[in-house]
Amino acid sequence: MIRTDLFVNPIWEGNIQLNNKLLSHFFDKSKELNYIASGKSSQNGSEQTQDLCISKEFSDTKKRIENYYIMETGLKVEIGNAWICKNITGSFNDLHLHGNSDISGVYYISAPNDCGGLVFRNPNDCVHMADNFIKDPCWWGKYTKKVKTGMIIFFPSYLPHKTEVNKSKKPRLALSFNMRYI
Repeated sequence: MIRTDLFVNPIWEGNIQLNNKLLSHFFDKSKELNYIASGKSSQNGSEQTQDLCISKEFSDTKKRIENYYIMETGLKVEIGNAWICKNITGSFNDLHLHGNSDISGVYYISAPNDCGGLVFRNPNDCVHMADNFIKDPCWWGKYTKKVKTGMIIFFPSYLPHKTEVNKSKKPRLALSFNMRYI
């Protein structure tokens, strides 16, 4: 018998060196200027900036991420928007997905131990009706990725995801972004 995996949901993971000091400064400056988004997935005291792509200082980071993805996949992309989310102790991000983009991603500026993982939910609603296919990843209801500082993760924008509660005494700081194929 031949197995063909249709409609798979790829997740790319790697490490990249970005200027974490500059990214942390972006968050602090956004907070100072009240450039904080509201009505997003952030819960229990977490905060996120509005779009960083308007900043000229962000252009180098943007290009480095785009080039990393292009180098690893051979597919050309452009970041359309980006923001930094700070999850303090007890905070998290609700289940959500990203519209009007092809690939979404997250880079961990700071991910202390016990800061919570990134949880992907299977977009196939049928898998959530039964729990008897757990040996086959195609039928998993969810997948949790343990995160660490310097890690970058790319995934299809339609893939529902959330973060676990940050149980660390230190904040989890992550740069998130959306890309389109060009």
